[in-house]
Amino acid sequence: MAPPSSPPVPDGGIRKKSAFSCESCRRRKVKCDGGHPICARCLARGDHSCVYKLAPSLSHIQRLESRISELETALAKAQGLPNQSPGSEQSGSVQSPVDERSESSRNLPSLTRRDGGHISFHGRTSFMNLGVAGPNDHYAAASGSEHNPEQAKQELINSAWTERALEKLSNLPEVIQILLDLHWCWIQPVFNFVYRPTFTRDLQSNGPYCSVLLLNAVLAHSVRWAKANERILPLLEPFEGGAYFGRQARADLMTALQTGAPSIPTVQALLLLSAQECGAGNLSQAWLYSGMAFRLIVDLGIIFDGRKYAKTVQLSVEEIEIRNRLFWSCYFWDKIISLYLGRLPALHETSESPPLHVLDDTGEIETWVPQGLDQSYVDNYPPMQAHTTSCFINTCALSKILNAVLVTMYNPVKESTLAEVAKCAFDEERRLATWHERLPAHLTISVQSLPTQCPPSHIVTLNLLYHTTRILLHRPLLTTYGKHEEASDSQSGHHLRQCLEAANAILVLFSFFTRSFGHGHVITSQAYAVYIAASVFLLQVQATRDFTSQAMDSLKFCVETLERIKVTSPIITSALALIYRELQHLDTKLISREPDGSHHLTSSLQHQQEQAKDQPAGNLASEQAWTSNYDAFAVPDFNALEIPPDFFNLLPELEPISANVNAGFDIDLDKPWY
Repeated sequence: MAPPSSPPVPDGGIRKKSAFSCESCRRRKVKCDGGHPICARCLARGDHSCVYKLAPSLSHIQRLESRISELETALAKAQGLPNQSPGSEQSGSVQSPVDERSESSRNLPSLTRRDGGHISFHGRTSFMNLGVAGPNDHYAAASGSEHNPEQAKQELINSAWTERALEKLSNLPEVIQILLDLHWCWIQPVFNFVYRPTFTRDLQSNGPYCSVLLLNAVLAHSVRWAKANERILPLLEPFEGGAYFGRQARADLMTALQTGAPSIPTVQALLLLSAQECGAGNLSQAWLYSGMAFRLIVDLGIIFDGRKYAKTVQLSVEEIEIRNRLFWSCYFWDKIISLYLGRLPALHETSESPPLHVLDDTGEIETWVPQGLDQSYVDNYPPMQAHTTSCFINTCALSKILNAVLVTMYNPVKESTLAEVAKCAFDEERRLATWHERLPAHLTISVQSLPTQCPPSHIVTLNLLYHTTRILLHRPLLTTYGKHEEASDSQSGHHLRQCLEAANAILVLFSFFTRSFGHGHVITSQAYAVYIAASVFLLQVQATRDFTSQAMDSLKFCVETLERIKVTSPIITSALALIYRELQHLDTKLISREPDGSHHLTSSLQHQQEQAKDQPAGNLASEQAWTSNYDAFAVPDFNALEIPPDFFNLLPELEPISANVNAGFDIDLDKPWY
């Protein structure tokens, strides 16, 4: 890079030529306005070879940076947002390499397609970049997509319907087809890790979007749902009950990382392995796999809006769609696993991130059929429109709010001040209310008037995550920060009502789901919602010491539900240990230890739990009988709630069980807790 130009001379001296001029204006010795990508004079002459070979002066760069800082401060004040200095990001978080404020105008990301065909991102300090922008770098990066949006959308939709039709003609082994159907039914609509049309196409043609690694990861993750059906279990016997797929996926992963170029199927496989390990309670492995996936999407440039680089790296419509979906899948999973483990999110949305937009919306009008259940139940289940596209988009939008709550209210690295928490609660409550108001009617489940048939699983999950976010947003102002807040009873009553309404709504939705599909098809996100609801009921019981109240009955239901779920989701074991420990502190008679070492709540529901214990997790008759006491359960009117005078004074003295399900992982239930 050429050295910066000489500093300006005093007024009256000879003005030197600006280094911030294009070559054409410099040769003609005329004033250049420094316009990008083409200056005004070159544009008027029709000269498209406008090139800047000399870098702008250091003083000019400093003036621009100073001006940008002033404009940012003014904008932050106008929007009522806290002003952040360039180094104010939360420590401990893996930030996106693009600065959200001004990088897009100073150092545009550099995406290149390598010899092997894969796309990679390397900034200007890397070995892969000389650090000097080429004559057309800025213009090409900002040129945008050459694809017509409507034409691109139709192209993707036609391809998707074609592949869905060809799926029915595939000759896959029965066990493989069953496991794939389970994935498309219970997992794909929620997390959208894999783009189905390209996966199923390349599964037959050995194309780039379906590797042996990814196939084994999908099958390994689906085994859990297969075990809920006795008809499927014999088919898994030749594959060691399904363990073969997981072991093979991990072996393939090591090979892919050591010898192969990074690819999108590798990222998708890592996300699936992370989700599988998380449910199994192997949290370090889950965190590691997710971190590798997040690092790879940076390496592949998936964190950038692919439409802007359609020309420079020859991105097809299909490639842009896949990369767009995968970024938001990673973004959502990042929030979920950070929630489970009580850590800061690693991925953040920036001005260069892909838009939260999906072109191929064929999943919206597909029919959703519950897989892996008794055929008689499936035959009687009415046809349901899947609405997977709108559900995924709204779930990702909700995760943006959850990100702000995690960073401000549950930051394990830096404790936020009361003012920051109060502002976050106010701002995010408004955003959450707006989000819920705009939620389409087909995605909204009213707990006051449940439909006759349970909607698809992913729609139930979306509603459970909404109520979970409500609790996480309001609970700190009742407990941790409530001890410092000089709030009126009406303010405290508002936070309490929000928590209680959300907790009771979670029980209504969850019992509705399990009566329809059984505990064997509960995903970890749904179980986490029950755990968070239990924390609210536990606070009530701790504050009132009333062991015959509705709160105690609801807490018992939560505990017994989690006991059933931990069979398929061992991660719940540590969460249960935390609840048992708090109940043991309240009254040792509340907990009974069985001869096998397990723990139980002494309750009227215990007999029903014992009766259902020997039934398969997917047996709907036992599920419906087990939840019969909650068939008519409804959320009461908390606006008319009578609150004991000392209730709000007691809550700040209590410490709620952690939002982190791993907080009690080192608890030994065989040792005293006090």
